[in-house]
Amino acid sequence: MKKILLIEANVAAGQELLDAAARLGIEAYVATHEELYEQYGTELREAISGTVFTDFSRPERALADLTEFCRGNGIDGVVTSWEFLTPLAIRLAAELGLPGHDVDLADACRNKRLMSEVLAAHGVPAPRTVSAPDHTRLAALIAEAGFTCRSSSSPRRTRDRSASPSSTPLRSSPRPPCSHRSRRTSSRTA
Repeated sequence: MKKILLIEANVAAGQELLDAAARLGIEAYVATHEELYEQYGTELREAISGTVFTDFSRPERALADLTEFCRGNGIDGVVTSWEFLTPLAIRLAAELGLPGHDVDLADACRNKRLMSEVLAAHGVPAPRTVSAPDHTRLAALIAEAGFTCRSSSSPRRTRDRSASPSSTPLRSSPRPPCSHRSRRTSSRTA
């Protein structure tokens, strides 16, 4: 019987992937964190053939843990249904010699700037992407592109992104609504 490793099942399509594996006669194992596993419902747990615990916040450690588990359990395929774990799934498949995406491009799957560079390098049409080291340079790039940003008195709620989302209270900050500056052309006929 074939075996797959689903990297995190308690997400949007996790149950559906486990159900599909069962219909196809595939044993489905799950990689998760112990604290996440505690949130799994009964139906989800019953669809899993086995579980390996790791710490996704430490990608190198997670890769080592999952590689060892997969080799020890004869895993034939790796999949994730959580986009944040896509680079890990790509690296794990490569480590195991399984088919998958180019490991050198794994980080581009979750980084818009890297993805835009890869697309441009291969001549793939895509919306223009800009990257800036600070808000001053970003404002200049926005202006160069024909967009404007203006301050607004209406606050918007944001989190301090340097801290853990669950431990940081929301704070108010001004919302800079952006709009495209229209470029009008006129033609006169005589």
